[in-house]
Amino acid sequence: MNSRLIYFDFETTGLNVFNDRVIEYCFKDEKEQKTIQGLIKIKKKLSKEIENITGITDDMLSLAKKIDTHQDKMLSFLDNTHNNYLIAHNGHNFDRFFLQRILKKWETTTKNQNIKFIDTIHLAKYIFPGNKSYSQKNLCIQFNITSGNHRAEADVIALEKLYHILLFHLSSKINIKPHILLNNPDIIYDLLYI
Repeated sequence: MNSRLIYFDFETTGLNVFNDRVIEYCFKDEKEQKTIQGLIKIKKKLSKEIENITGITDDMLSLAKKIDTHQDKMLSFLDNTHNNYLIAHNGHNFDRFFLQRILKKWETTTKNQNIKFIDTIHLAKYIFPGNKSYSQKNLCIQFNITSGNHRAEADVIALEKLYHILLFHLSSKINIKPHILLNNPDIIYDLLYI
């Protein structure tokens, strides 16, 4: 079964993985460079803090569609005929839980979709154990990556650049060429989690 590398990010109503909701998503396939994204209509009002951070407003979400209308697009993109390695920053503590909850609502699981997660925070800590900060914002500053606004697509674009840079630094540490690491996400997964 072929492996796919997919970068993803969620913007949410807050930081509580149990009570908050996804308001925007973006998934990007490394090989095909295909992207899906969308705003998601929710019932509750956004806090001013979330509006200020993301630039997403209640008016924008009022024109969006509910999460279930995105089901076919998302499940088709997360095609379970591949091993899907999903890359997110702080994904193990945040984005993963939101995705698992969405999939459960649609009566499937990350296992059924052949999904494994790679968290770039874990990768950065492995490569640079002495860093003062591992936030995506600070890593982007460290590596001169323009991160744009705090929206799902902009975060995914910055995440892809960050992942490539991290693989470049990892390659000299473990003596495997960056393009081999990029094309074989199982090497990264096994290094970090097995």
